[in-house]
Amino acid sequence: MRPRVDSIELEVESEQRAHEILRTILPSYEPGGEVHGMPGVRIWQRTKNGNEIYQCGRVTSARLTGLPVGAWKRVEAQALDTIPTELDWRPLWKGPDRWSEEELAFEQQWNTGEWSRNFQAGAWCSSGLLRRLALFHTVVPADHVSGYRGLGINGYEGLGPVRWCLDLDHRTGVPYRKQELVDALTDSEFGLPVARAHHLDAVYPPREMENWIRLDDEARTGLIELRFSTFNYPSLHRKKDLKYRAIVAAIHARVDAVLAH
Repeated sequence: MRPRVDSIELEVESEQRAHEILRTILPSYEPGGEVHGMPGVRIWQRTKNGNEIYQCGRVTSARLTGLPVGAWKRVEAQALDTIPTELDWRPLWKGPDRWSEEELAFEQQWNTGEWSRNFQAGAWCSSGLLRRLALFHTVVPADHVSGYRGLGINGYEGLGPVRWCLDLDHRTGVPYRKQELVDALTDSEFGLPVARAHHLDAVYPPREMENWIRLDDEARTGLIELRFSTFNYPSLHRKKDLKYRAIVAAIHARVDAVLAH
């Protein structure tokens, strides 16, 4: 991942992952008014280095790289194959370089209400986290990091901040380095405009939240929930397939490199 002022480059590690990304974000229309994917998204450029994706009307873009030209052509063809054209679905990303009538109608119906305004107000937080993904591979010795957008929690007015939950799984005996990650995320020059939110929603059992840390901004629009846990994966170690052994070796090497600093 390489962030720039008006774009971000994501180096994709496999055709499978590239297919998952394009299948998720490229918009298609289902008769009846449903738009699947991200409305307005188009492939701006197809180059020897990859595909550049953007949303019509915006000046920012995302560059998907890491695979040869032939692979990107296959992935886009696979995305087309998943669209049931026999049911009159249409791949909107293959259309004109502007929002289609179907996308505009869908956007007006579903993405202009209070919930959408709340989400847009907190979008800076997910963007900031994406641009700082390297922290989760260099500052903390986690084997695996996953994330999702969680539901709102008690203790805030209205809908509250948009909540981004990050699970950081560590092997037994590996330190969490919680404070180091918090320091990096709140750094005055390179971090995000967040600070510790000492409020923890009582809906969760206190013991379950012993190693949770929440960070939010002063305006209460974005909330980062860091969940540190210990998790062993014996089933992965038992697999004899070279692919899985390589995954384990790569994880151990990365964690060892973090612990060495």
